[in-house]
Amino acid sequence: MQYLNKPMVNIFIIASLVFTLLLALPASAQNLPVTWGAEQKFEKRIRISNLMAGKDNYFYVVKRNTSKKNQNTFIIEKYQSDNVIPVAASTFVLPDINSRQSNFEDIIVLENNIWLLVSQYINEQKHKLAYAMQIDNYTLQIVSNPIEIDRINIINPNRMPGFDFKTDKNAKHLLVYHHHLYEKYNNEKFSYKVYNAYMQLQWKKDIELPYRDKEFTVSDYKLDDALNVYMLSTFTPEKIKGQDTRNATTNRYVLLAYYPKENKIKEFEISLGDKWVSAVTFELAPNGDLAIGGFYSNTPQYSLAGTFYLRINQYNQQVVSKALKAFDTGFMRQFMPEKKIKKGKELSDFYFDHFIVREDGSALFIAEQYYMQIVYNYNDPFGYPYGYYTPGFYSPYYFGRTTYNYQYYYNDLIVVSVNAAGDIQWTKKIPKRQMSTNDGGYYLSYSLGVTKNNIYILFNDNRNNAKYYGNNYNEPQLMTRPNKSIATLIKIDNTGKTEWTALFNTKDNKLVLRPKMYFQADTNKLLIFCQKANNYKFGMLDLK
Repeated sequence: MQYLNKPMVNIFIIASLVFTLLLALPASAQNLPVTWGAEQKFEKRIRISNLMAGKDNYFYVVKRNTSKKNQNTFIIEKYQSDNVIPVAASTFVLPDINSRQSNFEDIIVLENNIWLLVSQYINEQKHKLAYAMQIDNYTLQIVSNPIEIDRINIINPNRMPGFDFKTDKNAKHLLVYHHHLYEKYNNEKFSYKVYNAYMQLQWKKDIELPYRDKEFTVSDYKLDDALNVYMLSTFTPEKIKGQDTRNATTNRYVLLAYYPKENKIKEFEISLGDKWVSAVTFELAPNGDLAIGGFYSNTPQYSLAGTFYLRINQYNQQVVSKALKAFDTGFMRQFMPEKKIKKGKELSDFYFDHFIVREDGSALFIAEQYYMQIVYNYNDPFGYPYGYYTPGFYSPYYFGRTTYNYQYYYNDLIVVSVNAAGDIQWTKKIPKRQMSTNDGGYYLSYSLGVTKNNIYILFNDNRNNAKYYGNNYNEPQLMTRPNKSIATLIKIDNTGKTEWTALFNTKDNKLVLRPKMYFQADTNKLLIFCQKANNYKFGMLDLK
């Protein structure tokens, strides 16, 4: 065995200390723009189910008891946003309505009113009902009787539709909707109701759409300031015998709008000519136009070859602007070798996460690469090094065991910027490598904050990557140990220029960032959440 002599040991210790200090430097050398709340501890079987932004510098945390016995027990907490200090908390159990147990649907904030939404099925009357109950802003207790806000007539209790709820962008109104039970050969039918912040009905309508129920899927809803409803829909014609339906060749994407004042449905088909739509979403622009963005492919396999953007006048459905831009070779080289590019290979496993339309009409797309792998391991109890099976020596019923490990990968991001005129300005890769096993990617993915001039991306990174941060950084080391990670913050300005910062070292912070649990509290503040085991805390990140 070889031993280090004493001088070499001293050098090794000094080098280790220097390396440790360098890793801690980004978290201690700068004035961090994070205001941390006090560290707290979850009570047994209590977990956070929702975070909500409130008005007047407050936010709310909703917790739920996960035990089967107490699953109807909830806790709601109120915090000040600027200093992340709790100011009120209340525990309540979902109340019985007409001597029947109610089921939790959601808790929402409209203006400054908090509403608990519940549902109930009445077997004798074959009705499913949705109710709203107001929660006091100060005591956080239920203070109103149940208000019925929707009702479904149930034909078959084994096939029971559910309620869906959507608030408008400014959280002033609530859209309550449900689809009618599927009827063979009949068109799709929906019921819509819109309420104000005091749960007063503004309008209601049962709508029959010009598509068969079996062929039609609504993927997203939006409610604008004029209380018009927009639906992004996928139309998949019924399979023709012998037709290959494993790809997107037969899918059509349609944006439907219902205008209650005119009592009219208007339709716009999202078509890219000889290109296939791989991913699409839409938003309402500040001037009322419909902004549609996404990714397209040259093949019908849902891969990505470029981006597209459409602006549509909401009243006459005329295209105001349209842009298609292929990923250039330089951009594609960041993801794959030249050989694959020449063969026409496209990007795969990317999911369209965010589509943000700014006040000036410019827009941002953000997509993340995500996939899961299942690893099979067979453990043979009689194989090497345990020897071989001998009949009669061991029980003939004792066999090896197969284990299944689910590996979750959250990798690179693609960020696309579109200017106010509708032209695609730049496309950027944000390199990221994250993997975890059998946890659903608990500490993986990213948080997003958007201001007038910048966007901010925050995620857990391998701490060895910090020395490579910069514009030429492309191939990071894999992050598999969140406890040993650093929370990396990336700022991207309107020109695509990036700045990388190690926001904090997880070892110093003691708790691990959970990137999927966040929300933007106002125009310049991002609420983030850190947890390890049952300990947790909130932080308010100042987006300067």
